[in-house]
Formats: sequence, C-alpha cells, structure tokens
Amino acid sequence: MSERRYLDRFAIEYTGKRGACGTVPGAVATGRHRRRLLLGGGSIDGKRIVSEAGFQQMQTKLTRVYEEPYGLGLWVFNPKDTYGTQLYGHPGGVDGFNADFAFAPARKLGFAILTNSSDAGATLYDATAKIVFGHLLLQP
Repeated sequence: MSERRYLDRFAIEYTGKRGACGTVPGAVATGRHRRRLLLGGGSIDGKRIVSEAGFQQMQTKLTRVYEEPYGLGLWVFNPKDTYGTQLYGHPGGVDGFNADFAFAPARKLGFAILTNSSDAGATLYDATAKIVFGHLLLQP
C-alpha cells in the first residue's frame, strides 16, 4: 500500500471531505487508529507515520492554550493532577457533540469518550476520566 493511501486510510472523512477532529462520522474508527498511533509512539503495526522528532514535539510543552501547556496538537497534563502519570490529550466538538481523549504512553493506556451533548459532554468526560484513569493508573 502506498504511504499516501496508508495515511488516507486513517483520515477523518465527512461527506467526502476532510473534517475537523470534532466531526462525528468515522470518529470511533478513526479515533481507534489515532490512539494506536499515539500509544505506538508514532507508529502503527511497525510502520512509522509520525517521525520520532515530530512525535516528541507533540508531547513537549511548546506554548499555552487556554492557559494550559500545549504541545504540537496535544495538551500536556501536569502529572501532579493525573495520579503521578504523564498524560496527553485533546478535546473536540461540533454542533452539539463532544469528543475528548487522553493517553498515558508510559502505561500504554488511552481513553476516549464521545457524547451528543456539548454542554454536559465535558463534565461527563471529566467524571468518567477520573473514574477510569483513577482506577487504572493506581494499579501496579
């Protein structure tokens, strides 16, 4: 498979056009591949998709967005706030839908939640993430 077709296979499709991360059609399947890519350090099934340097920039605090540390497309969470484990993630949303994900590369653990509520979606994600990550990250 050509590299271009390989990359296209993981792109979000929305009515034949590329959509923002908040678009819902294809979000579950594409999100699964995105989490595999992130947990794989920029590779899927042994094929490098994001260079090592590029992947490192994603996890490096480069600027601040909404007063929070931000890498190249990912928020960089403070381990003090995440059970002592380094987490990265990104929220998204569009027209009444909310999507959030976070991952802990050192633990090979990722979590995503998609909701059909912009207002309650973030609150639901925060509560669910605390339960899921709290339980999993506190495990040896």
